[in-house]
Amino acid sequence: MLKRLSQCHKEEVMVLQKIGGVLSLEQFKKVLCGAFVSVEDNGAIFEEWQTLQRIKSRISSHASDGKQYCLRGEFVKEMLFGSTITFLDNKRISWFQLEAHPLTNPITLVLHGLDFVKYKITGHNQGPYGTSEHTDRNPLHIR
Repeated sequence: MLKRLSQCHKEEVMVLQKIGGVLSLEQFKKVLCGAFVSVEDNGAIFEEWQTLQRIKSRISSHASDGKQYCLRGEFVKEMLFGSTITFLDNKRISWFQLEAHPLTNPITLVLHGLDFVKYKITGHNQGPYGTSEHTDRNPLHIR
């Protein structure tokens, strides 16, 4: 893990610093294990991150009120992010999740598919450094 951390590109470091700035150490550990995180910030994190040069537009199964993106890196593997309006209180949130395998080639596509099967069986997200009970139905919610 430390070797991967030392090989991060500049934008990956910036994203990790932002995540570390809004989460406790315990919450940060959950993020590394694939926790789906929703942040009540009126979409500020999403707005900031969508200007990054290394992001790519990507679809996912997560609800979003606009485009969704991914940032790939040595440490985060593949981080999905977007924003949406919450149903209960009509607030705009930013959301993000680290995934175990990026969608970069046929091998990682198969591995990502296996992660989806594990998710369906266990109900836990499959992150780069473990698993998490915090899915989009049970997010790690930050106010």
